[in-house]
Amino acid sequence: MAHPDKEKNINEYNHPWVDRYLEHLLIEKGLSENSLTGYANDLGSLLAFLEDKSFALKDLTDKTLFLYLTHLRARGLKSRSLARHLSSLRGFFAFAVDERWYKEDPGQLLENPKLPRKLPEFLSREETSRILALPDTATPLGMRDKVMLELLYAAGLRVSELIGMKVLDYDPQVGMLKVFGKGAKDRLIPIHYTAQDYLNRYLEFTRPGF
Repeated sequence: MAHPDKEKNINEYNHPWVDRYLEHLLIEKGLSENSLTGYANDLGSLLAFLEDKSFALKDLTDKTLFLYLTHLRARGLKSRSLARHLSSLRGFFAFAVDERWYKEDPGQLLENPKLPRKLPEFLSREETSRILALPDTATPLGMRDKVMLELLYAAGLRVSELIGMKVLDYDPQVGMLKVFGKGAKDRLIPIHYTAQDYLNRYLEFTRPGF
């Protein structure tokens, strides 16, 4: 039998359970159109496989899912894509159990493939020095950019933390920044004298001009 992927588009495979789940994601979870498309494609792929093997969704077992995962690997699906695919299936199965379509979650034994660890990339000291020297501090915009780069470097800030800072978050007497960061937590960060010097000059002479 020819694989159904070749007979019709994956989006043409549907099932009342899948339609109800996608409706749940749209209305109750408020997922974006792109996210819904991803879920629909992943679940449509499963439905296509089940139809090709003459399996019914209601009779799905862990053995059937194992065959499906073998099928996905045979298609060349990489670990990262496979992990995303499994996440879509787990979400659907959890919803199906809540709706009592299944007595037990057929995907409870599914494990994510091990993802390769990517080493963090970082700048060399020379590259960092060149970047810090780029802004023209003789101009207001250049001075502003210089202060931003110095603070990112000196305090290890996220960009979102930097642009969310207020003047009162800086204590010039002790050279400390109060940062509202990830997890809705405040933290105090000391900054070195070079960053302090540029920040003090910016606040006193440059910022009023903006």
